[in-house]
Amino acid sequence: SDDAATSPLVLLGMWGGYGTEPGQFVEPSSVELDSAGLVYVAGHENRVQKFTAAGELLLIWGTGGTGDGQFNHPHGLAVDRARGDLVYVGDQENGRVQVFTTDGTFLRLWSDPQFQHLHDVGIDPGTGDIYVGDYELDVLQRFTSTGVPLAELGGTGTGPGQFDGVWGVSTDSQGNVYVADTFNRRVQKL
Repeated sequence: SDDAATSPLVLLGMWGGYGTEPGQFVEPSSVELDSAGLVYVAGHENRVQKFTAAGELLLIWGTGGTGDGQFNHPHGLAVDRARGDLVYVGDQENGRVQVFTTDGTFLRLWSDPQFQHLHDVGIDPGTGDIYVGDYELDVLQRFTSTGVPLAELGGTGTGPGQFDGVWGVSTDSQGNVYVADTFNRRVQKL
């Protein structure tokens, strides 16, 4: 309705604060919801924190490092709500994607020789394919949920399907992919 389009946004709640204690953030970089409406936040604290929609801290997993379940600047979260709420985390500086259950149990990971600066992760809700945006390489890569490469699009430029700073990746229920093409100052719908 027209009223919804013109009504002001209303703050319903907030939580956090600066720090590394439970429930705090140094730089939260990604937020995602599961099918129950629980909130997952990853950031420069090298962990994933899970909250209720009201901000009650439920769980923390991850530490700094290179092992399974460890992170070096996690950036990019996606939750596969269609297939059991699996949590995909772009582990930026380790150059890999890690997969967890909603209780933080590590399931698997994959890397790709081309990963330089993972910036966001998205999921095709129909197929379960994973989209990984790389900020440095200006590419969007598509993988199966187990990390098998399927396709790559992009390269630095201003033409259709080219990028200059892939910052954000999101998908819709029809399988379209939306890419925040930062320095071209546009969003591309694929």
